[in-house]
Amino acid sequence: IPIIVVSHLPEIHAYLADRLIFLENGKIAADGEPTLVLKNFLRDLKPRKELSESGNKESCIQVRDISKRYSLIRMGEVLNIKDFSLDVYRGEILAFIGPSGAGKTTIMKLMEGLVTPKSGSVEYLCRGDWVDVTGYSKKRMELRRIMSVMNQEFSMSVNSTVREQIRFRLSMKKQGAIEYARNKAREMGLSDETLDTVYRLPDMPEEEKTTSLRELNLNDTVFSELFPVIPVTDVDIYSKSVFEALDLPMEVLDKTPYQISGGEHVRAFIAMSLATSPEYLMLDEPFGDLDPVTLRDVTNSLKRINERFGTTIVLVSHHMDFVREVAHRALLIENGALVMDGKPIEVCRELINRSNAPYMEHSMEDLIEGNLESQ
Repeated sequence: IPIIVVSHLPEIHAYLADRLIFLENGKIAADGEPTLVLKNFLRDLKPRKELSESGNKESCIQVRDISKRYSLIRMGEVLNIKDFSLDVYRGEILAFIGPSGAGKTTIMKLMEGLVTPKSGSVEYLCRGDWVDVTGYSKKRMELRRIMSVMNQEFSMSVNSTVREQIRFRLSMKKQGAIEYARNKAREMGLSDETLDTVYRLPDMPEEEKTTSLRELNLNDTVFSELFPVIPVTDVDIYSKSVFEALDLPMEVLDKTPYQISGGEHVRAFIAMSLATSPEYLMLDEPFGDLDPVTLRDVTNSLKRINERFGTTIVLVSHHMDFVREVAHRALLIENGALVMDGKPIEVCRELINRSNAPYMEHSMEDLIEGNLESQ
C-alpha cells in the first residue's frame, strides 16, 4: 500500500521514507533519496549556540504533593496525578518529556495556576516571599505579573501589529499596573477575587478565556477598562533588549502576523511574553509545528534569553533533539508520575528506549553528516 507521510521531523523521514520530496514556496525543491534531500532541506540550519551553565541550586518553584484525577464515564480513569513533587532552580531551563497522555500538560497547567489541584501546593519565590499559585491570595496577582505563559494554542491577533500586542501586555504587567487595576475594579464594583481571575485570562487559550469572561458576565473590553494606557514609545524601550536577544529587527514591531515569517511570528510571541521582563517563562509545547531550521533559531534565542536575563524557563516538548539542546535538566513523566530526573541526554535516551524509537536519537547534525547508526 503506498503511504504518504507529511512531517516536520527529519528523523521520521530518514527512518520511514523510501523517497522524500522537499517543498519550498509551493514548489518541489528536491525529490529523491531521503538522506540527500534532508541535507538540502537542512542547508540553512544555523550552528548551535552553547547553553550557559546553570550551577544554581536555589529553589524558586516548589511543587509539593499535588494531586489531580481525570476520568471519563465510558473509559474510567484516564489520568491520576498523585502526590507529585519537584523543585525548579533559579535560572535553569527545565524540560518535561514523556509519551502522549502522560500528564505533562496537566502538570504544567497545575504549575501555572490555570488548573486547581485536588490537594497540594505550587509555590513560587516572588519578591522574597513564597506565593502559592493554586489558590487566591493578595500576592498571587503580583506573582502572575512576573510570569509569562505560552501554551500549545498560542496565537497573535492577525489584525493588530506586534507593537499593539506588546503594548497590551505592558498595560497589564508593567510596574504599578496591579494597584491601578485594583482602584479601577473598586470603582466598577468588582471584587479582588474577580480581578485576580481576570488577570490570569490572557495566559489561557482563546476559547477558555472567552468562556471564563462569559461566566463572569464580562467582555474583553474589561482589560482596557481596568488597566492603564501605555505610551506607544514605551514599547520600543521595553522591546529593544528582548528583540536583540531574539535576533528580531525592530521593524517587526509595526507589522501584523501576516506580514512576517513563521519563525518571526514565534519569536515575536516570545518577545511579547518577555517584554515585561518576567522571572518565569512557562512553555507548554508551543513549538511542535515548527520545522527544524526555524526551531534551531528559536532554540538559540531561548538560550540567549536565559543567559542574558537569567529567566527561569520550564517547558514541555516531544522534540528530543530540541530538549537535548535547550535544557539544563529533564524530567521523564509517565502516567502522571516522575520516573526520571537528570541530564537531558540521559533522560531522553531513557524515553527513546522505552518507546523503542531509536531513530529519535539522532541530532540534526547527524542527519546532515549521514551519521544514522544507532547511538
